[in-house]
Amino acid sequence: MSKSDPIVIGQHFVYRHYLDQWSESKKIYAYVNGKITHQTNRNIGKKRYFYKLGVPNDREVDMLKLFFLDSRYTNNISVEFNASIINPYLKISSLYKRGDRSKDVKTFMHNAIEKIHMMIENDFDNILPRLLKKDQSCFSIDDDRMYLIVWIAVQQLRTFSVKDKILSKITNTDFTASWPLFSLLFSYNIGLSVWMEKPQRKIFYIENNTEVEFLTTDQPVINIDANDAERAPDKFSWYYPITPRLALFVPEIGTHKDISDNELTIEKVDYLNDFMIKFSGINIFSKSRKTLERYNLV
Repeated sequence: MSKSDPIVIGQHFVYRHYLDQWSESKKIYAYVNGKITHQTNRNIGKKRYFYKLGVPNDREVDMLKLFFLDSRYTNNISVEFNASIINPYLKISSLYKRGDRSKDVKTFMHNAIEKIHMMIENDFDNILPRLLKKDQSCFSIDDDRMYLIVWIAVQQLRTFSVKDKILSKITNTDFTASWPLFSLLFSYNIGLSVWMEKPQRKIFYIENNTEVEFLTTDQPVINIDANDAERAPDKFSWYYPITPRLALFVPEIGTHKDISDNELTIEKVDYLNDFMIKFSGINIFSKSRKTLERYNLV
């Protein structure tokens, strides 16, 4: 991070190019605040200083070390990656706590996690064109497969909706200061664990040839095994629409064959769209007003 890096104010929690597939002329239909609007997608899915780090309390420090640096609970590959982020954070946040407001310290606290997400996004820009062409090699080449699974995990956990739900349920410790780091490391480690599963999970393309398009939300990756939005599920099957006509699906091994192995019906598209709506934050997006109106949102 160079000294010339400006502090980023509007930080995206939804991949900045994600909604392009639902947009025309940079405008998208969105359900927000109880009504359907037709707006530019430029300012959607971001908040001021969303990834800004604070000074961690003692409990946060203990949990970072336990969850991410203890090889008894985390594999060595993850520990090395985790340490490369946690150690600079603990060092620089200590300076910040002592009153150091130098340019480098302030920039790190504001931008460090934002910059990592931008690097992840820049790498994904190289794989996305292959996904849009339904390139199966993305699922089998080891590096591509690892990157894709980690990417999906990151997109599930980086959002405002997940942050709000999780932090509201933690009553014994305030994790607000370090949540952007916890979120990033949890998603990386979950993704790596899924990649290392034996036998490997399959990744599927789901094509939608019905008259009803996939919609998406500000929570673009969901677990369709999470029947209760308020409780942690025992298993997960990731569903990730990448266009109104194409989605990625990473189910539990041997499950949801009605989705992965068969041509989608309108009823199944409605089922998936209903799940997206259920687990959305505050915004639901579509390429057409008609699709949003179908689900009686207004």
